[in-house]
Amino acid sequence: MLISVVVGVGATSALLGWMMFRFAKSMDRMERDPKYRRRKLLYGACIYGFGMVLGVSQVLSGAASPAALLLLPIPLVFVWIFLRAAKRVKLPPD
Repeated sequence: MLISVVVGVGATSALLGWMMFRFAKSMDRMERDPKYRRRKLLYGACIYGFGMVLGVSQVLSGAASPAALLLLPIPLVFVWIFLRAAKRVKLPPD
């Protein structure tokens, strides 16, 4: 039992360390490459936009309460922030 806990904690720590390493590499690339930065910001906006569409469709189909629409402005603000930041990224001429 103790060995499985130690192995599980070690594997989780290794996974989190690898994820942090990948995140740091991605942040370094975002600082150097404006196209990559714009692409990541647009992906973020798409993820929140998809969540909004999914939430509205759940309310329209009756699977979710109409009160869920009260929280719709939160992802809308995130989409607006991501799109505004992506628009402000200066791309070098090709």
